[in-house]
Amino acid sequence: MISGEWTLRSRRVVTPSGTLAADLVIRDEKIEALAEHDGHDREGVILDVGDLLVLPGLVALHVDEPREHGQGGFEQATDDAAVGGVTTLIDLPPDDSPDSNSPSGFNTRMNAARGKLRVDCGLVIGLGHGNTDLIEPWVEAGVIGIEAFLDPVGCGGVKTSIESDLRITMATLARLGRPLLFHAERVVAPPPPGETGRFASALSGREFDAIRLLIRLCRESRCHVHLIHPTGSEALPMIAEARAEGLPLTVETCPHHLCFARSEIVDEAPTLNLNPRSPGPDDRERLWDGLTSGLIDSVGADHPRVFGHSSRPAPGLDGHLPHEYTPLPHALAAVWTEARRRGFTTDDVARWMAGRPASILGLSGSKGSIEPHADADLVIFDPDANFLADPDPLRRRRSATPLGGRVLTGRVDATVLRGSMIYQAGRFHDLPKGSVVRRFEETLRLPDMGTKH
Repeated sequence: MISGEWTLRSRRVVTPSGTLAADLVIRDEKIEALAEHDGHDREGVILDVGDLLVLPGLVALHVDEPREHGQGGFEQATDDAAVGGVTTLIDLPPDDSPDSNSPSGFNTRMNAARGKLRVDCGLVIGLGHGNTDLIEPWVEAGVIGIEAFLDPVGCGGVKTSIESDLRITMATLARLGRPLLFHAERVVAPPPPGETGRFASALSGREFDAIRLLIRLCRESRCHVHLIHPTGSEALPMIAEARAEGLPLTVETCPHHLCFARSEIVDEAPTLNLNPRSPGPDDRERLWDGLTSGLIDSVGADHPRVFGHSSRPAPGLDGHLPHEYTPLPHALAAVWTEARRRGFTTDDVARWMAGRPASILGLSGSKGSIEPHADADLVIFDPDANFLADPDPLRRRRSATPLGGRVLTGRVDATVLRGSMIYQAGRFHDLPKGSVVRRFEETLRLPDMGTKH
């Protein structure tokens, strides 16, 4: 395994200043320098990847950890992340997790992570009705941000909030400098049989109302609100007006909303269970327009939402979980495949999936970019490699997504976390060495527990 002091050489390194030929000098887990790619030998180990791209490690700002393998799920989620070039994963607790009920529960989750994190991981806590007094203790314990839903969603144990909860919470978060991660929806009970279309229309209206409420509360509190993958394109003009007003509002979309339209999934994979909020073709095009204009800030790789240890149904899905998601190992390739077809570059993709998410979390300068003094979190990426997508490349669970059987372009050849090669050519290296990102610009190193993969 490559680690310690070494140099990564490539003719195509994606930096904040653009793609250039460079030698990345790595020392003490950091990028010490971007040196000129002059072909001369340097001291120590040199890994020359030729024309392969070197991207900054991706920052997955919104991931629900899988719970199919027992409490924690850290191994599976962070293994998936490493395979997909994600070096910083922001983990959301399952909605009925007892670990997310108190600041002491947060420390329990951190202890559960010891020796199990393949990549660096920040934790987000779910806001529930009546627990606003815990916001400040949570932040003091090291929580990166607060996640919120509006209104009951029809699944036992799901944490939801009302307007008064949000108002109190946003005032506190604004003072503490932490973001509110908001699911842009008000979800209701499942539709009657045969009325999915009308139900989807109702959800779209509720999403619009929820975003309008959040903009009003954002204006009052000046709290940074991060909207998680809104689907209704009719809300985008309202978001644009709020941004023009100078409100601290950021927006994230996700790979499956950029890559698939509901009608296409139905045609290609009619047996998949679909969420009624899946975007149509016009919505998908407007999401791409939002990325082009900068109205949408980031693209977040997203596991399917899982309710606790069992597969309790998501609302509106007749007792089944939705499958129109993009597995973490394929998120970069899925976005790059579609972005390349539309004329975007890997600089754009790196900005959407690394630079901007890091900035939203307050981690700029350490995560999400290739520059001196930043963490040496890197992805060696072949942008021209084609492969047949496997819904579950790690063979850990039964999966079914629209990606199954599709040809994607762009393969992660290796992932580097803070200067150590953690994944390369289909296999993991050494013991998990990830840290818990506790506060902006700070990490808590967790000792290895001897667990081997």
